[in-house]
Amino acid sequence: MEPSKVKSLVESAEKKKVKAIGMIMSQLSSEKAVMRKFSALFLGSMSIRTLQSLAKSEIVKFLQDRFDYFEKAIEKGGDFRAFNPLGSQSWLEKKQIIEMVNPDAPHLLITLEGLFKKYNLKITRKLHPIMLTKMDSKGKLEDILPLAPHQRLYSYIYLE
Repeated sequence: MEPSKVKSLVESAEKKKVKAIGMIMSQLSSEKAVMRKFSALFLGSMSIRTLQSLAKSEIVKFLQDRFDYFEKAIEKGGDFRAFNPLGSQSWLEKKQIIEMVNPDAPHLLITLEGLFKKYNLKITRKLHPIMLTKMDSKGKLEDILPLAPHQRLYSYIYLE
């Protein structure tokens, strides 16, 4: 395939993704700027197929659930949970979820993927946004900032 054709296809896919993210962001009811920043980062880690195939209301609920967990986890300095999301979103039926929020560490996701492969476990969805957080004096999430070198980053790993 010609390089110009490839470039055109990539640009078209990016436009579709930006449009899908915009539609979802417009449905967020949260007025909290930090929730909106978190959601934009999380949505950016999703594939265009995921963004277009799931109901927007389900994605909004999914984002709110992830944000609630993120806030609690970073107040504790990190957290891990594995659970069955019964009655959550329809696409999660018969799935197991693993979520981790920790200060970012090299190779953490690769290690988890290796463990899954070793035990013949299939990952059906993998989301891994990395965020620069600003905390208040009490350790509560105050803001999510653009990534910058030499800062403490938080890694959010979500596996289905």
